[in-house]
Amino acid sequence: MATTYGLTSTGFVYPSLQDIVSQLETETQATFGANIDVSSTSVAGQFIGNLANKFTQLWELLAAVYASVDPDTATGIALDGCCARVGVYRLAATSTIVYEFLYGAQGTVIPVNHLIAQSNGTQFALESATTIGGSTWGDVSIEYTGSIVPANQYSFIINSHTYTYTATSGDTILSMLTGLAALIQAGETDVTASASTVNTVPSMRLLSTDGIISFTLGTFYTGFAINTNIAYASIGEYAASVTGPTAAPSGSVTTIFQPVTGLSEITNIASGETGTNIESDDALRVRRRKALAGSAYATNEALQTRLLQEVSGVSYCQVISNRTSGVVNGQPANSFWVIIEGGDPTAIAEKIWQLMPAGIPSYGGTSVTIYDSNGDAQVINFDRPTNVYIWVNGTVSAYTSSFPADSVSIIAQNIVTFGQENYSVGDSVIWQALYAPIYQCPGILTVAFTIGYSSSATVPPVSYSDTNITITGAQLAQFAAAQIVFTVS
Repeated sequence: MATTYGLTSTGFVYPSLQDIVSQLETETQATFGANIDVSSTSVAGQFIGNLANKFTQLWELLAAVYASVDPDTATGIALDGCCARVGVYRLAATSTIVYEFLYGAQGTVIPVNHLIAQSNGTQFALESATTIGGSTWGDVSIEYTGSIVPANQYSFIINSHTYTYTATSGDTILSMLTGLAALIQAGETDVTASASTVNTVPSMRLLSTDGIISFTLGTFYTGFAINTNIAYASIGEYAASVTGPTAAPSGSVTTIFQPVTGLSEITNIASGETGTNIESDDALRVRRRKALAGSAYATNEALQTRLLQEVSGVSYCQVISNRTSGVVNGQPANSFWVIIEGGDPTAIAEKIWQLMPAGIPSYGGTSVTIYDSNGDAQVINFDRPTNVYIWVNGTVSAYTSSFPADSVSIIAQNIVTFGQENYSVGDSVIWQALYAPIYQCPGILTVAFTIGYSSSATVPPVSYSDTNITITGAQLAQFAAAQIVFTVS
């Protein structure tokens, strides 16, 4: 039975190039006689071959148009259109975000788009103008210039909460500040408070706990003042000048690229929130399927999809439920766990509260307090992915003169680029996969290397091995050139 081409009940069917050639040969001989030479080297055969190529291109174009309306086969902008019809849009590439401690003179205004940099030259621009010691702080030391009287109360306001310490007999300024710091430490989740003597001056240091969330100070009571002999800072949010995964470990962004009078020092206590490449077709298809259930509430798929779509800046989200009556992988019984990258913490917490199942507690190391429609405080927990720093140690030998003099740095950068492009949150590091970026360096004869991991970008692992590194759903593998050491044998 002859094959039917075009739109059929089972889909779109189109002929191959050879099918078209055979059909044109048959029709040519039917028109001009059976004796006409239609072999590929004849004039008629050459004409048929050229015409068949054009027909093939037209059939392939029709097949592509047909495929463009099916989200399982559409690609690129056609897939964007399929997804848009159900309210899903491709996630754009994002830039790495770092939260920078800006040390300097109180009142110094750091303008929007102010540039800072890593030692490798990667630049970051300030998202919005920030005033050192304006309405928010990241690091500040407080002194007390009065005297300590037993039974007197000494109060300090932070994040609109008032903490009061009652002095006892024998208290000194340092012991009073120590007691006050203990009260603040117990009452504030976003602030670490401690007291010590610095340069002979008893001081209470207030520091953003995670290096991201700022805090506010209320009007100082009599005797309290900023210790201006100790550097203090506010926190500015900077975005990398390029999109995509740029590693920014803790303490790696310390160069003031554009000097500002009154700004003396910068550093990032927290690791940066790693940027992402534009969402791939495969990932977009998966998210579209999940989104078909995303208008729902209180399910893992709904939470994940809507946090990704409806909270600005979110680049990754995973939701894990423990429906058992026991602890599973450290997660409490009957709880749900949101692991999320990017996005404002308060916006994330508010969206989780809107979507979460009633009566089921959230789990995670980051706690944000929001207020429900009754004005009652609700604590929402979630987690940011934890950085796992990947270290590589190896040797290479050369066999040709094409082996570059700076081969070691080329190999290191190749591995970093490979890691940034291929590993996202929860992706385990495959030891053998790293051969690919290493051999991108020309002239290599042999390679031997091992890998390890640590929780620090500066402290090497205790051991290395030629085995894979397991990364959990709450972790992100980080690669940096300083963690990759090769020698040439």
